[in-house]
Amino acid sequence: MDLEVSETKYLINSIKKDYKNKRYYTIFLDNGETFQVSNETLLKYDIKEKCEITNDIIKKAIDFDEQLVIKNKIIVLLSYRMRSKYELNKYFLSKGFNNENILLVIKELETRKYLSDLKFAKMYCKHLIKEKMMGEYLVSNKLLNHQIPKSLSEPILSELYNTYTPQFLINKILEKKKYTISHSKEKKIQIINYLKRRGFSWDDIISSLSDNALN
Repeated sequence: MDLEVSETKYLINSIKKDYKNKRYYTIFLDNGETFQVSNETLLKYDIKEKCEITNDIIKKAIDFDEQLVIKNKIIVLLSYRMRSKYELNKYFLSKGFNNENILLVIKELETRKYLSDLKFAKMYCKHLIKEKMMGEYLVSNKLLNHQIPKSLSEPILSELYNTYTPQFLINKILEKKKYTISHSKEKKIQIINYLKRRGFSWDDIISSLSDNALN
């Protein structure tokens, strides 16, 4: 329902429950327009039959109701894993939600400590480095895709790569690939290209391959 914000008043002719979704009600106005909100919104804005309502209250009620939907969906998503603020914003925009409502909910949940890009970055980096064994270049790019600022990411990457050094990760990959010095030059080039795609630097790759040859 697209209404301009004004002080024009409408009479609420009736309010009917949506039997497909029992939390929602359809409000019928005397001008023939309708809009739908949840029970929580009816109570918050004291929306009742045979009472008057303004465009301003209608807009606020619809926005508030959408914010409730976004909030509930975010909490469900967070029950599976941490999410970045950018990831959530992009997801809800793709579903057609109003950007202002999305940002308001994200800000509220961040203030209440439900959301944290710092916690997300720590979790995400550890997964990519320890479990996926990715090099710093690739991990940094993935963080940029979530719009995590370098001021957050660099200390996390530094700490994790001190624990899981590039050489340690590359050696684990070489073990998994069953790489040995006896492999052909063509196989060696394949391994090098594979490690480069995983985000490791040329120096770390050559150093690890050389050490592997000495073992």
